[in-house]
Amino acid sequence: MQLAAARNSLPRNDVTRDTAPVAALSAALELEGGTMIRKVRGGYQVLSETTGRNLGGPYKTLEEAKKRLRQVEFFKRRKG
Repeated sequence: MQLAAARNSLPRNDVTRDTAPVAALSAALELEGGTMIRKVRGGYQVLSETTGRNLGGPYKTLEEAKKRLRQVEFFKRRKG
């Protein structure tokens, strides 16, 4: 019941309430190293931010895409 009361106490035009989940999701998908995960129609794709090249995907879940991104980062550093 407290949750409903807290939800009703927020003003209807509160911008943070509407944009907070979107901002959190986009921040979570942008990862270090110039690579990012983008939501596409078929799932998630791992893209290089500098070239826009597809590094893998589409993956059904975000966890699978993050796993692929870790693989890409590992081999990128390994070649050095």
